[in-house]
Amino acid sequence: MPWLKIGSSPVEITITGLNIIVSPQNKANWVFQDIFAHGHLEKMFLGILNKVETEITAGDENQGYFSKLAMKVLDNISVSIKDIHFRFEDHFSTLD
Repeated sequence: MPWLKIGSSPVEITITGLNIIVSPQNKANWVFQDIFAHGHLEKMFLGILNKVETEITAGDENQGYFSKLAMKVLDNISVSIKDIHFRFEDHFSTLD
């Protein structure tokens, strides 16, 4: 892509040959958490609201040229993923 058109032309990202290995944790490391206890859900919700409010109040008037260019590039990104392989490995379970 020519650098002169980076703000107006789509940016294409292609990922080929992605291997993902997933495995469970050992049961000794499991942590169960009640999201309704101790105001955890309320704290999480208030954090999201504060972040949204901060982004709204910042507005476009405080953004410089490079910030606006970065937002244009991010809006024009196209990602394609080809040849994905998922593998599940379980080293903790037994067959009994």
